[in-house]
Amino acid sequence: MPVCVFASFYPKPDKLADAEAILVEMVKHTRTEPGCRVYNLHRLPGDEPSLHIYEVYDDQAAVEHHRSMDYYKNYRATIPDLLGKPVEVKFLEAVDVKTA
Repeated sequence: MPVCVFASFYPKPDKLADAEAILVEMVKHTRTEPGCRVYNLHRLPGDEPSLHIYEVYDDQAAVEHHRSMDYYKNYRATIPDLLGKPVEVKFLEAVDVKTA
């Protein structure tokens, strides 16, 4: 069963561009990983902009592979200093919708 992840980032006002640059690099790397189906970066504009990544992997093993990569470890070590609050990560379950 696919694993879906939604991660939200809330950069400090003066660190938005830096945080976005790091996440863009993550997109470039992660999309080449085996087992990664979707890895999309989104921006919520406004007075308190935020960044969000929607991820879909083949299975939990693909998620663990992703988390074992050096670029993932480097991003996780670097990004907290740019944020106003911790990263929010949610694992989503697909809703089985039957079509008629």
